Amino acid sequence: MTRSSSKIQHGMICCTQIAIVILLLMILNEFRLSEGAGDSYLKRYYPDEPTPNKTRIFVQHPTKHRKKPQINKQVLPKENNTIVTAFAGTNAILKCNVELSNVSVIWVKHFVNSSDVKILTINSSTFVEDKRYLASNTRNEKIWTLHIRYTKTSDAGLYECQVCNSPTFSIYTQLHVYEAWAEIIGTKFGSAVRKVDEGDPIRLSCIINGTHHPIPRPTYMFWYHGNRMINYDLKDGAFVREGRLATDLIFPRALPQHAGNYSCVPSNAKQYSVLVIVQYRELIMPPESSGSLKEYSIAVLLLYYVVIIQM
Repeated sequence: MTRSSSKIQHGMICCTQIAIVILLLMILNEFRLSEGAGDSYLKRYYPDEPTPNKTRIFVQHPTKHRKKPQINKQVLPKENNTIVTAFAGTNAILKCNVELSNVSVIWVKHFVNSSDVKILTINSSTFVEDKRYLASNTRNEKIWTLHIRYTKTSDAGLYECQVCNSPTFSIYTQLHVYEAWAEIIGTKFGSAVRKVDEGDPIRLSCIINGTHHPIPRPTYMFWYHGNRMINYDLKDGAFVREGRLATDLIFPRALPQHAGNYSCVPSNAKQYSVLVIVQYRELIMPPESSGSLKEYSIAVLLLYYVVIIQM
């Protein structure tokens, strides 16, 4: 080995040693800085306690005897564990008043007699394939609402609104789903047909029945003729009369154009339909008296006699 090559190798070894020394100094410096930060943390939250030595921090001051640092907790919402009632086929609305802005909200459903949960929405994004679930927020993002469209009886259960904040908290809502349905008086479900004679009045009376009482008053009870809503577009003297859980559709005189399918559609119950058939009134000749019949017979015989003579 030449002298020049040995010098090069010696220089490389020296550089490596210097690098190792510098690295050790940097690690030592970082350790001291972190140790100082820990002391400042203790002084901040425990000003009455002296700064402990390195080897006596957890010996002289066990964790269970320390005072926990105070966290500025947000005021938690007062409304919790609320009960929401909905009817099958309608839209259920679950509200979560978080009283906070710029937080993430997750809606979760808990299953009965099981520890399983299902994440429904994250913020305004639907997380499941069932697109009946929709989350939205209002009033500066402080109220998050879960909409369940076309509610089913299987949707009943416990729903959790998880608010991702410091601290994290949850708001629970119990959803009860009942069945209610519309019914047109005087018809049978499955073969609802109403026959009327032309010129006679048509009266369709719709009421709401259900498995749970009291049934809340619907927001609306609309009448449809085919696919057209007619409550605000009535013709031929027709009118609608409304009650708390009932509505009547009345036509003073049945006309051919009044025939067709009519549906009673409440806001909180299943709709009901009936087929209206307008029949033409048969013309019935009044019965003739015996005297009129005799005169008619005599006239026919005389006419027959005149024809015979002329022949």
